Amino acid sequence: MNYSILKRELLVALRGTRYTQIQLSQNLGFTYNQVGKWENDTKKIKWEDFYLICELLKIPLEVPMKEVFLSMETSVSSTKSAFAVLKNFHSHLSKNELAQTLGCHVSGLKRWLSGQVRPDLEVILAMMDLRPHLLSTFISKVANVENIPSLSSRYQQEVSRRKSESRDPLLTVVELCLGLEAYKNLAKHSDIFIANKTGLTPEQASASLKKLLVQNRIQWVNGKYVNNFTLINTHGDPQSIAQMRSFWTKQALKRFNTASGIPDNFQNRPNFQSCFVASISSQGMKKISERLHLCFEEIYQIINEDKSPDEEIRIILMDSFSPDDVPSGEPSSERELK
Repeated sequence: MNYSILKRELLVALRGTRYTQIQLSQNLGFTYNQVGKWENDTKKIKWEDFYLICELLKIPLEVPMKEVFLSMETSVSSTKSAFAVLKNFHSHLSKNELAQTLGCHVSGLKRWLSGQVRPDLEVILAMMDLRPHLLSTFISKVANVENIPSLSSRYQQEVSRRKSESRDPLLTVVELCLGLEAYKNLAKHSDIFIANKTGLTPEQASASLKKLLVQNRIQWVNGKYVNNFTLINTHGDPQSIAQMRSFWTKQALKRFNTASGIPDNFQNRPNFQSCFVASISSQGMKKISERLHLCFEEIYQIINEDKSPDEEIRIILMDSFSPDDVPSGEPSSERELK
């Protein structure tokens, strides 16, 4: 990805037909064509300038920063605050690893983090792009991605895949089964193997594989299926997250439908369940959110660094919320009991 080209396309898309370069420059308080210099790359634009443009266009950047990068900052108007949010989100990377990924010296990275030096907007965009689809998801909340040629095609592919994944979450589990070491070691494909790993019937497993083939998410190679992904990540897309979470939460509740009310664990896997209900200060609430965020990052790091053969599929759900976040009415637990 050429972030310099992306930056120019983003600025042009934001300006649209509402303003000429000079008009937007004047509205930002400049007496000369500053916007033209930014768009032509004769002058580097900083995050603060980008923030002011979005503020003028009534686009609150705090919203996508919160939704996509889990920001808990009340304002990201400065480069330092925005950079800190992104560094916190990528906390699984050390300063040396992050500097190497961004192609800069670690001393420069430290000056960016301290606020001594402000990086160009391209650096911020590059940091957003350290994980699949998050950059395009962020930009889609700021501008019309169709008007950004260097990102449009990639974004449409990502949206199509996420919609497919959230529309039928069990397809993603079947897809992941094809990457397990035990499946790779099979002499030929077995619907029964897929069924045993997913809890589906062999007929359901077969039907799911046919859907995945139609969607070009898997291929048939030498008597077996081959997949392309080992991690399903809908982060940054609230609608897809809601659909996936709703499905897997219902699946999690089904696990308690046993004679004892305790989920069975026939394979003696290291499953985890817990429940906390507590009154706590606002500061304590923030610390919990920060710790869950750190846990999220640590889990991602484990997944990212795991080089051993894939043997299991995990569903990982994490929640911390207030009772008034739950819609009023009959509690779902009572409905389930009836």
